[in-house]
Amino acid sequence: MSEAEIFYVTLFALPLLAGILIYLALFFKIRIPHQYMLSVMTVLHLALVMSIWSRPFPETHWFRLDEVSLLFLTILSFAFFAVALFSIDFLRQFERGSQTKIFVANLCFSLLCGSVALTSNHLGLTWVFIEGTTLTLVTAIGYYRQEDSLEGAWKYLFICSVGIALAFVGILLLALAIAGKMELQDAMFYTSLQHIAPQLPTFWLKISFTFLFVGYSTKIGVIPFYSADIDAKDVAPAQIGGLISSSLGLIGLFAVLKYYQVLVDDSRLFASHLFILTGIASVILAAAYMLRVQNYKRMLAYSSMEHYGLILICFGSGIPATAILHVVGHSLTKLSLFFTAGFFVRKYATKNIADLSGLCAREPVLGWLWMAGCASSIGLPPFSIFFSEFQLFHHLVLEKNWILLILLLVFMTVILKGMAGNFFSMSWGIPVKAARLPLFYYGKLTVLLQILCLIGVLLLGFQILVSGVFVENFLTRAGALFSNL
Repeated sequence: MSEAEIFYVTLFALPLLAGILIYLALFFKIRIPHQYMLSVMTVLHLALVMSIWSRPFPETHWFRLDEVSLLFLTILSFAFFAVALFSIDFLRQFERGSQTKIFVANLCFSLLCGSVALTSNHLGLTWVFIEGTTLTLVTAIGYYRQEDSLEGAWKYLFICSVGIALAFVGILLLALAIAGKMELQDAMFYTSLQHIAPQLPTFWLKISFTFLFVGYSTKIGVIPFYSADIDAKDVAPAQIGGLISSSLGLIGLFAVLKYYQVLVDDSRLFASHLFILTGIASVILAAAYMLRVQNYKRMLAYSSMEHYGLILICFGSGIPATAILHVVGHSLTKLSLFFTAGFFVRKYATKNIADLSGLCAREPVLGWLWMAGCASSIGLPPFSIFFSEFQLFHHLVLEKNWILLILLLVFMTVILKGMAGNFFSMSWGIPVKAARLPLFYYGKLTVLLQILCLIGVLLLGFQILVSGVFVENFLTRAGALFSNL
C-alpha cells in the first residue's frame, strides 16, 4: 500500500471506526464516553489533515488533494473538532440516552462523508457522499425533538434530497454528452473530464451544469433552494448550525467548483454568469430578510446566504483567490457566532433579538466575542472579510461593471445596517430579560476556540495588510486551479 493510500485509509477509517464503535456500544448496551471519543477522533483527524500541509499532496486514482480541497478539508476537520468540544458541555446538559449516542455516532459518519466528498476524484462518488452528509445530519438537526426542530429536520431531508436528485439529473445529462467519446466509467473522473470537456457539446454542458448547480444550492444555502438551510440553522443545536454554515455548505460549493474547473469557453462563461446571477440574487434576498428579521439565529443564517452569494460572485467575476480568502474569513467567523448564539439560547431561553440586550455588561466575555464576530461578519477592518470585499469592489471598478457594483453597495449597506443595529442593541441596550439558567456552565475550551477563530480572521487581515506574501502565494496557487484550461 502506498503512502497516499495509507493516508486516505486512515483519514476515512478514523470517523468510520468511531461511529461503528458507538453504535455497537448502543446495541450491546455498553457504557462508553462517546462524547470524549468524538473529541479524540476529531483531534486525530485534524492532526492528520494538518500534516499534509508540509508534504506533497497524496494522489491516488480515486482520491486526490489540491490547494482548494485541502483548505476546505482543513476547515471541515477544524469545524468538527470545535463542534466536538462544544458538544461535551451541551450533551452533559441535554443527555438523552440512546438518542445522544446516535447524535454522536452520526456526527462521526458525517465527518466521514464530508472527507470523502472533498477528496474524491470521481463525480459520482462526490454525489453519493454529499447525500451522505444530509442523511447523517438529520438526527442532529432534530435533536431537541420539538415540533419546530422535527419539522426543520424533515424539511432539510426532503429539500436536500430533491436537490441531490436534480444534481443526479445533471450527471446523467453529462453522461449523455460523453456517450461514444469515452468509456463512462473513466469519464466520471474529474481528471478525465478536464481532457474530454473541450470535445463535448456546449449545450449539454450548460444544461448539465445548471441542474447540478441548482441541485447543490440546497447544500450551499443560496437561491433557489435556500429555505431548508435557513430553517435547519435556526432549529438545530447551535453547534450544528455553525457546522452547516462554516463547513458543510462548502462541500456543496466544492462539488460545483470541481465541475466548474473542467468547463471551457462558452460553457465556462455561462457558468460564471450563473454564479453572478445567483450570487447577487442571494445578496438581495438576504438584505430583504435582514430588514425584518427578529430571530438572531436566523439573522446569522441569512448572513451566511449573503456571504456565499459574494463567494459565488467572486468566482463568477474571475477572482477565485478573493473568493477563497472570503471562504476562510466567513467560516471561522460563523463558527464563533453560532457558538455564542447557542449559549444565549440555552441561558436566556429566547432567540428573539428584542429580548436580549446589554450582553456586554451581563456576559462580558461572550458579549465582546459577539461584537467582534459581528464586526468580522459585516466586513469591518482589519478582519479579512473586509479585504476580500474590498478586492471584489476594486475588481468591479477595474472591470467597469457599474451595475453589479451599485447593486452590491446598495444591498450590502442594507445588510450592514440591519445586522449592526441588531448586534448593537443586543450588546449595549438596556437588559430586559433575566437569565433562565444563571449558573449555566460554559466550557472555557469553547471560549478559547471562539477567540482563536476570530484571532485567525484578524491575523489573516493583518497579514494581508502588512505583507501578504504567504497568503498571496497560497491564494495565487489556489486561484490558478480555476484558470481556463
